[in-house]
Amino acid sequence: MLVEEEFENVMMNIEIQVVTVSNGYPELSDMGVDRVYNALLSKYKALLRGNEPKEPSFRSEAEEELFEVLDVISDLFAGVERETALADIFEGQDEVSFENFVRIFKRLRKSVRTWTKRGGSKGYIYYIAQFLPTVSDDKGENAEIGKYIDTATEYLDEA
Repeated sequence: MLVEEEFENVMMNIEIQVVTVSNGYPELSDMGVDRVYNALLSKYKALLRGNEPKEPSFRSEAEEELFEVLDVISDLFAGVERETALADIFEGQDEVSFENFVRIFKRLRKSVRTWTKRGGSKGYIYYIAQFLPTVSDDKGENAEIGKYIDTATEYLDEA
């Protein structure tokens, strides 16, 4: 099974955060997203080998914020204990192994390269944004995603 089919929910949650952070930091480019994905890929490769991950360094506040939120979300999907407001949302989710996170971030990086070539410096961000559900203000369609984004935003504001 393809990684994007097997882990569609995980990848969608990651990409929602990319678009959300990009909306707050219009200067965030695909290269910045790729640096964050690469840092997370390196983290999970190190954890697979039983090593302590290296502290990543980034070129902008946007990249640092994106890394922070994706690190928390990835750890929650991986079942790593974290005490955050987001933990309740991940209750009952199947855990994603470190090995599968390596596969996920490799696939996401490939997508960044593809859509940057086709669409320019923000081609990937624009591409994924068109497939993400629009958050509705009413209690109808997409209410769960709206709740998730609201909770994630509150968490980032507290950090």
